[in-house]
Amino acid sequence: MTYRKDSEGFSPFVLLKKDLHSPVNNYTSVYMNKTKDVAWIVSDCRTQSNREAYVKELSKYIDIDIYEKCGKPCLFKDDCKTHLSKPNRFYLSFENALCKDYLTEKIANLYTTSRNCIPIFRGAPNARDCLPLKTYISTADFESPQKLAAFLKKIGSNETRYISYLKEKDKYVSIDGKFKERTLRYMLSFKC
Repeated sequence: MTYRKDSEGFSPFVLLKKDLHSPVNNYTSVYMNKTKDVAWIVSDCRTQSNREAYVKELSKYIDIDIYEKCGKPCLFKDDCKTHLSKPNRFYLSFENALCKDYLTEKIANLYTTSRNCIPIFRGAPNARDCLPLKTYISTADFESPQKLAAFLKKIGSNETRYISYLKEKDKYVSIDGKFKERTLRYMLSFKC
């Protein structure tokens, strides 16, 4: 049982479209409370994907607050991601490895209305097969971290465009996150 679609036991994170009568956020209020650019919670500081080098380059062009083992401590241990999503416009969902079909809790757990930020994804080259369009921003769509930063600033300063991403993301919810996270941690070797 792995994350690969071609395995005998395919065990992906699943995003489901919510009921049309889901609670609605006050998106203007959410947007107005955004005072910071990017947050990242990370505990593996040296990875196969070399995400740390990408973040170092990206941080030359946009402010990134890094938390946990590779940064400063998060004072909100019960749910750091939810707390950080309030002031931050974006959250880095960067995988440890850049493998086909490899999507983990790093992206899936951001699909909840309590996490009001736009995910920036770096991971599976075929992420578009699983993630709904206009619910996240992919680093693969940009020639460089500098161009990504310019795009983030443009989206972050435009209330209408920013809110459109949140509204679209809020149409989906991730299921089985805790089980999948534990399973994947035990079963993956990060060899693509």
